[in-house]
Amino acid sequence: MSETQSDRPTASSALPRAKPPRWVSRTVLAVVFVSGGLIGASLTVLLRPDKEWRGRSSVEKRRERIVAMIADEVDLSADQVERTRQVVGERLADIQEIRKVIEPQMRRQAALLYESVNALLNDEQKPRWKTLYEKLSAKWFPEPPASRPAAQDAETTD
Repeated sequence: MSETQSDRPTASSALPRAKPPRWVSRTVLAVVFVSGGLIGASLTVLLRPDKEWRGRSSVEKRRERIVAMIADEVDLSADQVERTRQVVGERLADIQEIRKVIEPQMRRQAALLYESVNALLNDEQKPRWKTLYEKLSAKWFPEPPASRPAAQDAETTD
């Protein structure tokens, strides 16, 4: 044997490897699990298609989505699908007219809410309230999707 081979410990002379404590393996497993969930959720948010706000999608898209849901759940015949499409379209047009009347009133009430709460706050709280109100207002009164031209918006709201 050469000198370098005799200096190395043999497999039989090496000490057995001690198992790590149970909490270490459980912690690693938990970190991997949570990381996977966070990555999955992040990818879902980043890669999802632009979400159309329920009140702002085109009447035609909403009508088709509602008719498809009813047809799937109730198992409609082709004739029933056509008649349902007509009824849903009529009702959605009426709902759109109601929204046109109510939305300005809702915006006025939201503005009153902002002013009323703002009057109660000190100078330090007012900027934070403004930021919060802007976030809430964006949820309450979303702008139409930017991908749709304004002329198309006018057609879908008629």
